[in-house]
Amino acid sequence: PPPVINTKAIADTVICSGGTVSFANYSIGGTTHTWYYQETSVAGRLGTQIQTDLSQPVNFTINNTNGANPQYYQVVYELSSGACLKTKVTNVLVYANPTVDFTYTPASPVLM
Repeated sequence: PPPVINTKAIADTVICSGGTVSFANYSIGGTTHTWYYQETSVAGRLGTQIQTDLSQPVNFTINNTNGANPQYYQVVYELSSGACLKTKVTNVLVYANPTVDFTYTPASPVLM
């Protein structure tokens, strides 16, 4: 029988830059379980993982480094078995971390 994909995000798929998104894998069949993430509409895999133990979650720490706020990333799961390949894509929204910047100027004392 062909492989059947059944994955689920364990945590939120909206995170701050540097946050972690985790996935549980309940897929059936298949011999190779490949995960990676990428910027939406940008070619090139980031953070590729080959999952060998389906009882353990797959975790990705994603940093928003391109300046867009927020930035969509895609976590891609590929399940293969011989000549059969199935793919599932989950979108993850990653917000850039805010930058705090201010100056404190104490008031001059008032003499009476």
